[in-house]
Amino acid sequence: MKRKHMFLLIAAIIIFIGVFVCLILRPFNNKPKTEIVFRITWDALSSRGEAVNKIVETYNASQNDVHVTMTGGNEERQDFLDTLDQNAADVLMMPYRYTKNSEIADGLLNLDTIYSSQKNYYYDTVNILAKTKNGAVGIPWIGHSMALIYNQTILDEAGVDPQAIQSMDDLLDACRLIALETDAGGLGLVGADCHDLSWMASQFIYSFGGALVSADSEGNQTAVLIDSPESAKALDFYIHKLGNYAQDGWQEDTGVEVMEAFADGEIAFEIQGPWGITDIWKRGKPFEVGAIALSRMGIYAEVGPLLLSIDKDTPHAEAAKAFVRYLIQKETLERVMDGEYDEKYEAFYPYRVPLRKDMEDSDFFKRYPEFLVFIEGYQKPSINTMTAEWEEAYKPLYEHYVHQAVIGEITIQEALKNIGAKKPYE
Repeated sequence: MKRKHMFLLIAAIIIFIGVFVCLILRPFNNKPKTEIVFRITWDALSSRGEAVNKIVETYNASQNDVHVTMTGGNEERQDFLDTLDQNAADVLMMPYRYTKNSEIADGLLNLDTIYSSQKNYYYDTVNILAKTKNGAVGIPWIGHSMALIYNQTILDEAGVDPQAIQSMDDLLDACRLIALETDAGGLGLVGADCHDLSWMASQFIYSFGGALVSADSEGNQTAVLIDSPESAKALDFYIHKLGNYAQDGWQEDTGVEVMEAFADGEIAFEIQGPWGITDIWKRGKPFEVGAIALSRMGIYAEVGPLLLSIDKDTPHAEAAKAFVRYLIQKETLERVMDGEYDEKYEAFYPYRVPLRKDMEDSDFFKRYPEFLVFIEGYQKPSINTMTAEWEEAYKPLYEHYVHQAVIGEITIQEALKNIGAKKPYE
């Protein structure tokens, strides 16, 4: 056999042996992937959960050594605590109010190293929500704020320029002009004894300089402050001034009826989150719809920021941090705007917005800049659930007694006094 052929044969044998050895040893060299569990505050099988899971799947496809599994959840405080106690999740999507709950915050990993590099991307008001006395235990991710949604057709008919509405008095003047020049009402209001009434009213209480409660650094309630002259002025403006131009029967309406009245052209304005715009899209865009940040009018917007936290006892802290860093990237956050699937309309619609304030140069927000106002609204946030005590004991009273004032059964002053005194009702 020629030397050249002998060399080729030997080389082939060496390659064959190498491949054979690799195949034999492969099961022993395969290092198992680090498994991370990511708990969200929605049902994993819901359209919203599926939207988040698409982002998770993209991350998994980019990883060799880590795999993330998403699980569903809710915003119930005890369920969140149980998840931490059982170490059932490594990364957790967390309602903002839990950062001020020491029992929860003590079970979370300090994320100052991530937070310090990101804090300039958020409004100071958002940063306050993320921090505790022991540092940051949550990184701002996504959420909603309320904005003033308007029907451009009605405003054109009335001769109202939405960009000229720069104060609460401007809003009231616009409502008067709309009532005078058109068949529509002004701003849609909630009046029923329900959750929607509390967050709607709270926005105006904060805007008039009032407050619901005071709390210490750990989120423990120290005083109930709602019974004040500022709160009385706010509710008077809401009930007796704006109420003159609201939809018929608003005193018994929830947010659902407000959205219906807006879509039907019965009112020119509504205060809603991003879904206020997409609801009109779903209905075939019967009119041009726009939005104004409430902060531009000096109104504090109800907000629902969601943060990312990590279980303090996770054995995979570094992998969990890497996943959190991925979720807060601009490129990842823009994918949130891909939206959730609506089976009824067979299309995708945005459900939340990023909390980063530098999203204006991303493709989605270039196409739909009206959604930027829901980020801008975080400049003046109305916090409707500041403490656990307020949410559990006072908020039901708040909704009930303000409703009684709305329908004229009691005065505004009586309503505020009853809430502040924590008196039971039948």
